[in-house]
This record gives sequence, structure tokens and C-alpha cells, in this order.
Amino acid sequence: MYLTTDSGAVMTNLIAPFVNRHHLTLRAIHITSPPSDYKLDISPLLHNLRYFPNLTTLSVVYDFISIHQSPTSELTHFLSMHADQLQEYALHIRGPVSYDMHPDSDDWDRQEFLRTPLPHLKKLDLSIELFPSILCASKHLEQFAGSLTSLILSHKHFSYLNIESIVDVFSDRDLLRHLVVSIDFLSPQLLALLATKLPGLEAFSCEYKYLSSDPSNLFRREPSLQAWRRWKLRELVAQPNHTVPAEVSAAFGKAVREAVPGLRTLSLTGTGVPLLRS
Repeated sequence: MYLTTDSGAVMTNLIAPFVNRHHLTLRAIHITSPPSDYKLDISPLLHNLRYFPNLTTLSVVYDFISIHQSPTSELTHFLSMHADQLQEYALHIRGPVSYDMHPDSDDWDRQEFLRTPLPHLKKLDLSIELFPSILCASKHLEQFAGSLTSLILSHKHFSYLNIESIVDVFSDRDLLRHLVVSIDFLSPQLLALLATKLPGLEAFSCEYKYLSSDPSNLFRREPSLQAWRRWKLRELVAQPNHTVPAEVSAAFGKAVREAVPGLRTLSLTGTGVPLLRS
């Protein structure tokens, strides 16, 4: 479709009517603009979709061209129609090749679809590639602190301070049960942050650049032993983006197992393996 001279007409006259015929039964809608040199405008599709009474899952992936060439109003309208029923939402906006084409902070914040209330949202999968700062991203996440149980953040490797900013958004309610991020450094200090501020977290998955090479003493200090014992974490799956020495991975894994007695699945190589405990 994206090679046609009038993709808008195809979406308006063919795709939208076909999807709308199933409006009474559809529970999930996934809209993906294929990556290519031709930037497909999905506005006509969003504009012509009707209300779906059973819709609980929405996924939208598209290429950013500019603030004025993005489906801002159409996405806002569709989200608003289904705000009281959406439970899972994925939003991935692919950035332009040239960094100087990225939106500035004020323009980005003014987009209405970022402020549309979704009071019953349980799972959010968000690419923050175009968010001007981690502060801006954290501010956006605040509206979901009272309902979100699963959060996936992609397209950025976070520092410890970045993770702290995100965790602070959810720490008071402690509803978050599943967190997926990419991080610079997997360390006892970072896990201690999660244990103390998100004691109800049950699953943590990450891609990491570096792994702490001497974790045992740090796990005894960070945080108190009671915080480690109270942590409800059951699954820790971490994927390195380069080769990690086996002895480093083994030492870190041993320290984690000793510190978090409730852990059932642990992997520092990306594939979860159930733990056998005596």
C-alpha cells in the first residue's frame, strides 16, 4: 500500500471500512506504518475508524516527520473514544534520521495525544526515542501511576539516575509488577533501588551494556537485608549487548540468588532459566 500514489484513499475507502465491519467483536487493533523512505501518513485510517465497544488493546507504530505532519489530532480522537476501556497501549514513534529534525521540548509537550487520560490502562509499551528528556518522559508517565502494572520502555539506554526518575513516578502506589528497560550498567545499586522503591515488582527484564564485576559485598550493604527479603521479585532476565565473561556473570548471579530468596527465574544472558533450590 505504501507504494501507491494515494495511500490515503486506500486507507479511507478500503482498509477503514473493512476494519469497521468488525467493530462489535475486535478486542485489539495494531496499526504499523512500514519503515521505508516513503513516510506513510496513518491519519486517514485513524480518522475513519469508528468506536469499537470491546477494544482493550491498541498498538500504533509510525514514522515521525514533523509536529505538523503527525497524526496528532486523529490519534487523540481515537484514544479519547476508547479511553475508558483501553487496558494495553503501545506507542512507537520512529524518529527522523537527522537529529536536527527532532521536535523541541515545547512542541513535543503540546501534543494532545500525550495527555489523553487512560484511567484503566494496565500495560504501556512506549518508545521514548523522541522524548526531549527523561524528565519529559517521567512527566508523561505520571498520569498512569494509579493504574499501570506493566511498563516497557524502549529506544534508550538508561543510566541509574534515569531509572530513579522513572521509578519515583510509581513508588508511592507500588502497583508496577513488570518492568522492561535497557540500561547502561546492571549493578547491585540499581537492583537495590528497585527493591526499596518497588517492593511489589515481580518481573524485571533488561538489556544491559555493563555488569558489576564484584557484587557480593555490595549486595550485603545495598539496601538493608529486610528490603531484599521483602522484595517480591520472581523473575530477573537480563540480556547483555556484548559478550560478558562467564565468571563475572556467574558471580553476579550467585550474589543475586543469595540476596533475593523469592527469585524463581534468573538469567544474565537473556534466556530465563528456572532456579533449582534445595
